[in-house]
Amino acid sequence: MIEILHAGLLLTALLPAYTSAANLQAPGVYEHAVTYKVHPDFESRSNDIQEAIKVEKILPGYLDHFNPPGELFVKYPYGDGYSVLYGNYISPMYAIEAPSVTFQSFFPYFDSFSQDLYLLAITDIGRDEQQNARAVWINLALDQDRIVNKTGPNKKAPAIKNDYFTVALDLKDDKALVQYLGPQPISGTGKHEFVFILFRQPLGRLPYHHLKQRLNWGTNISGHGIQDWADYYGLQPIGVNFFESSDDGLY
Repeated sequence: MIEILHAGLLLTALLPAYTSAANLQAPGVYEHAVTYKVHPDFESRSNDIQEAIKVEKILPGYLDHFNPPGELFVKYPYGDGYSVLYGNYISPMYAIEAPSVTFQSFFPYFDSFSQDLYLLAITDIGRDEQQNARAVWINLALDQDRIVNKTGPNKKAPAIKNDYFTVALDLKDDKALVQYLGPQPISGTGKHEFVFILFRQPLGRLPYHHLKQRLNWGTNISGHGIQDWADYYGLQPIGVNFFESSDDGLY
């Protein structure tokens, strides 16, 4: 069982290694979730993202009731850049290097948002909903210098908040629990969905419990994936984006 000792403090010793089915919880818990009040100007965009997730059947049962409090902008650096746009197609050749990722909120900035830690994960969903971990960055602190549009033009009146803010994630190698690995769909398996999820870490700093394998998110359980892993660590999704890719005759 996970025990909260203090806001922002989690002792590794109290969290057993994530290795077996006995550790799993029911997906879709969001047990320690914070409610983000979406500004009216962004309600339509939030609904559009939610609809795209449902139409493409991205992690049904886990994201069915996810109300996006912000948008995840993902762009690969190949050539002039390739943006991830809720199910567009991107060739594996264009996604070899890790992308840049920015979160735009649908709510005004508040101080405790930047005091939390965050986790970015990428999961590869193939045929029969089989999942593979493609990347995980944990314990991401938000650099104040990367947070843009927090307050209005009058800096002497910090109570005047803008309707939204943006923050670029600093994806350093020392934060990588699972190193980035681009799409490599096996020939004959059709199109795969590559799903980016930004999570809030409600229980504070996470231990570096490395996955035994990328397949099935570290287990031997077919169909086991990011939703089970995230619920085990009490993570709250706050941003989602995804694209399609296939072998393109390369693999």
